Amino acid sequence: MKNKVKGASSLALFFFSIGTLLLILQTIFRDLNGVTMVGFYYLCIAVICNVFFVAVLLIGLLLKEDPKETFKAIGILLINLPIAYVYASLVFAFLI
Repeated sequence: MKNKVKGASSLALFFFSIGTLLLILQTIFRDLNGVTMVGFYYLCIAVICNVFFVAVLLIGLLLKEDPKETFKAIGILLINLPIAYVYASLVFAFLI
């Protein structure tokens, strides 16, 4: 069951790292629209992947798998939501 938490942690860390890198690139290359577009597509892909992973965890929860570990994994994935919101808000603030 610890594989769930490890997988969720790895996925969350991966998306957090890529998102932070894209935010840094956006601040360095403000006038380059390509970075903004890559960031937008990345955000869409990250949301789809995270929603899919959370859905799989919720299905596992319905199948009576270890609820403590499942909720911990879901929580780890959901930590990225406010971070992604702040990053997107910063980018959109720079664009306006």
